[in-house]
Amino acid sequence: MRESNYMTGKVRILLTDGMGTVLQERQVRNMIVNSGRKLMADLFAGTSAGDPVRYMGIGTGDAATTAGMTGLASEISHLTPDQSPRTLVDAQITEPAEGAIITVTAAFNGEDFIADDAGELSLQEAGLFTEDAEGTMYNRVTFDPIPLRRGYEITLIWDVTFPAVPLATD
Repeated sequence: MRESNYMTGKVRILLTDGMGTVLQERQVRNMIVNSGRKLMADLFAGTSAGDPVRYMGIGTGDAATTAGMTGLASEISHLTPDQSPRTLVDAQITEPAEGAIITVTAAFNGEDFIADDAGELSLQEAGLFTEDAEGTMYNRVTFDPIPLRRGYEITLIWDVTFPAVPLATD
């Protein structure tokens, strides 16, 4: 028997107000880019280039994802220079009967990105990275605009699935 190991990713996006009320909820699929596939190969081989995915970035870019992308189209950074541009993620691994799922979660607070008088940002992209600045991009997702304002929080819950799907024998 042969098997197929197609890594897939989907993101659940929650926009909440200051009271925790969910204003918007979406689910979208992402694309694992070439640098992410190379990263997985490096991790498997144990090479020094195989750093773990620990950070999530967000941005306002709306360009379609291509396999050769190595960063977000228009990444945004925290307002304060002493904060890293990206947010450290919380990662949990579950193991269903066939394969494994890594759930990566990060929350972004409007106050960290938007000045008092700046209105809102229209978020349209996110990605997972190995470093808080630069680093290797594993995957990227784009979505219809989500307004991030002061007093709002956007939470991205990313499920990366590594299934073991048996294929018919020849």
